[in-house]
Amino acid sequence: MSRLFRHITLNWSTFWRHMLLGGLPLVFGIIVALSYSGIRYKEVADVQGLEEMLETVTVVNAVVHAMQAERGRSASFLASGGHSGRDELIAQRAVVDEKIEAWQAFELGAVPPLFAAYYDEVKAVDEEVARIRSKVDGKIITGPEMVEVYKDIIARLQHLSDLMAQLTQEPSLAVYLDGYNALLRAKEQTGLQRAIDTRIATQLSFTNSDYDLFIIHRTLFQAYLDQYNQISDPLVQKSYEDFINSPENLAVLEIQEQAKRYTFNLTPAEVFALHTKRVNLLFDAERQLWDIIMKKEAALSVAAWRSLILTVMGGLLCIMLSALIIYGFTKFNSEVMGEIVGAAVNMTEGDYDVELPKPGTNGISTLISTLVVFRDTIKKNRDEALARQAARQRELEAIKIRAENGRSRSDRISRDIEHTAQSTEELAQSVNSALKSTETANIRVGEMRDMAYEGTHITQNAIEAMDRIRKASDKITSIIKIIDEIAFQTNLLALNARVEAARAGPAGRGFAVVATEVQQLAARSARAAGDVSELIEEAAKEISDGVVIVEQSGSALDELAAGAGEIAALVESLTSVSRQQSATLNEINDATMRLETEMRSLSRELTSEDSAEDDPIDLTPANDWPDDAAHAQFA
Repeated sequence: MSRLFRHITLNWSTFWRHMLLGGLPLVFGIIVALSYSGIRYKEVADVQGLEEMLETVTVVNAVVHAMQAERGRSASFLASGGHSGRDELIAQRAVVDEKIEAWQAFELGAVPPLFAAYYDEVKAVDEEVARIRSKVDGKIITGPEMVEVYKDIIARLQHLSDLMAQLTQEPSLAVYLDGYNALLRAKEQTGLQRAIDTRIATQLSFTNSDYDLFIIHRTLFQAYLDQYNQISDPLVQKSYEDFINSPENLAVLEIQEQAKRYTFNLTPAEVFALHTKRVNLLFDAERQLWDIIMKKEAALSVAAWRSLILTVMGGLLCIMLSALIIYGFTKFNSEVMGEIVGAAVNMTEGDYDVELPKPGTNGISTLISTLVVFRDTIKKNRDEALARQAARQRELEAIKIRAENGRSRSDRISRDIEHTAQSTEELAQSVNSALKSTETANIRVGEMRDMAYEGTHITQNAIEAMDRIRKASDKITSIIKIIDEIAFQTNLLALNARVEAARAGPAGRGFAVVATEVQQLAARSARAAGDVSELIEEAAKEISDGVVIVEQSGSALDELAAGAGEIAALVESLTSVSRQQSATLNEINDATMRLETEMRSLSRELTSEDSAEDDPIDLTPANDWPDDAAHAQFA
């Protein structure tokens, strides 16, 4: 993984490196997280709305159940002409009032607008109940009219349950809610049958209108009950079978058959009690089905919250992964820049054997390639100068050996001269002494002149070398400025990362810490680049001072060379005089002739050695930079 990051750092541009491998995954993770989080949040909101509607319907159905019992009591009271059932009616009204008060105190939660609007519309039924009660108490309304009024109120209240089933987004739960509404309507038909049968038992008559109502309510009751049985749930189907075969249901069916035969063996209270038992069986089935619905709603709520949490965690994981990728590239970029800066500092200290990262194809790699070319060029010039210096040292050693041999031959000649002509000893000694002094002076003056010329040449080479060093320092200064700019861009990128982390809130705290560390690293890189730049400027100043000193030394050497030339001319004239004196000694014996021959031979050898010594040592480094280094540009 580190090799891949290093390859991308050295070959991809900064923009594409952060966009393709950091920015795009980050944006994609945020978009996916927001999209799916919105969908999951809507699912949670739908489930919460369903939960609020279920709680509302629970409260309203309690009112409906109590109001159905009040309707039956009111029918019995009216059928008796107000002579019986008043106490039971008053007690049931108290129950209804209690349920209505609980309903009025109930606070409606976050539900769909359609449900909330209809809820506000039907919440004023307490006024209608008060009006119908006053009519019942004054016996200014018939039983069938009273039943129709209660039937309308109950139907409007039960419509809340229908709206809840229509607004439910979960199909499997909607089936249970439809079955629940069917069970409520079956219970309503049972309540209507209870009111009719109680009235018939009170009046002891069974009219054709009673028969028609009896058939209608019984048919609707069975239809709603069959719809309830369509729920494919073992508990629901068992509840249906238990109700059909229950003694309470069979007893109600029996008294209805007796009424059709005009047989009235039970009192109105007994008939009402039998119907109430059957209604209670349906109420038990209703509560059982309601428990099933609540369990399914709870399961839907858990699933919706789990899906929302998983979606948010997935989005956060994508964001963290993108942040980790950005951190990795920033870290490797800092490491590479640290290696480059360290290598540049070492080269300014004279260490040209430093290792640089393998360059790639982007701007950072161009910087590395430029430093590599600079390092290799300096090393090449240094190695060539050392090689020339070693060769010159070997030549000087050879010259030294030949000079020692010449001195040995001179000693032999001197001994021959001492034994040659005693008669010319004083003259020969004086002439020989003058000639030796003249030749020695001539040699010394020639060496001094050559050394002066060689010092002048070396001084000129030193000035040129210092100028090249100054140019190289200027190039290094421009490179340090680029490094400083890269550190500034890294600092700006870290600042942007800190801003994005601040926007991410608590989830971005870890990323903010990483961004702070990257910013501090960039600051340290900038300070190091500034320190290197200051060192290079001080070195450039010292080089300028050295150039002035070397130029002054060159002027002094030029004057010394001129003086050496004048001395060489004087010594040359002295040598001519000595040669004239030597000519007077031509008549010396054969020994002096042999000495002259040997001296001439030695003079030729020394002359050839002096010509070899006249060649100066070339320590000049290469002046030309390679084309790829001279024209290097940053991408």
